Amino acid sequence: MKKSLKISAEPRKIIAMTGHSYSELPEADWCCGAGGSFNLQHYDLSYNIGLRKIKNIDSINPDIVASSCPGCILQILDLASQNNKSYKIKHVIELLAENM
Repeated sequence: MKKSLKISAEPRKIIAMTGHSYSELPEADWCCGAGGSFNLQHYDLSYNIGLRKIKNIDSINPDIVASSCPGCILQILDLASQNNKSYKIKHVIELLAENM
């Protein structure tokens, strides 16, 4: 959302509304490697790009990873499961719905 739609403050405000603490991911606005159907056509390259995102996630040791991008959620879910990560990956709106 940040790169193409220039939306960044709103998802962070939603997270704050849920009562969860928030840590900005290093390189948060860098691509996760999914890129629409890019990961289907170039899985190995997509996987390696995604590993950088996983390493950045690991650097802050979260319980939950929140994103407003469905592609990122799927990519992170895939890589987290393949690399035995224990954090949950949720859409920002899921956090809001769970705390209503």
